[in-house]
Amino acid sequence: MSDVDRRLQRLEREARVLRGLVAAAVLLLLGQGLLDTAPAEAARPRGGIRDQLSVEAESFVVRDDAGKIRAKLGMDRAVNAPVLYFYDQGGRGRMVLELDGNGRPRLALNAAGAVPSILLGGPDQSLQFFDQKQDVRVQLSLEKSGEPVMVLVTDEQSYRLPK
Repeated sequence: MSDVDRRLQRLEREARVLRGLVAAAVLLLLGQGLLDTAPAEAARPRGGIRDQLSVEAESFVVRDDAGKIRAKLGMDRAVNAPVLYFYDQGGRGRMVLELDGNGRPRLALNAAGAVPSILLGGPDQSLQFFDQKQDVRVQLSLEKSGEPVMVLVTDEQSYRLPK
């Protein structure tokens, strides 16, 4: 085989490899374009930088490795407001962040399951500390005038500051 024949075969082999690489690149680009295509109503331009997708659902549930629910975001249908629950390893509710029916925020921290030990918000927009019997022991709030109020409750009596 002459030197020219060998060079010709090498060029043909390189041309076949190059054609295969170009075909693979075209297929990859087409496939990537098809994967990136989203329905028009789901794509929302954000400041012209890039499109963002939104995910919509009635609730979102987060589970741990054992399959137990650890958090849930959904709607409280009774007041038509969003609510976020956090659960411990035993499935007991430990924290709730929600809006009430009037759109006021509420945060409940639960020491013993469903019994709140600390409540921030609520109808009077106060900070309350509860005992194991669910009785309010300390309450911090603001009067309508803006004056701060603290109420301390013992088994015998309650103290209000200022009086």
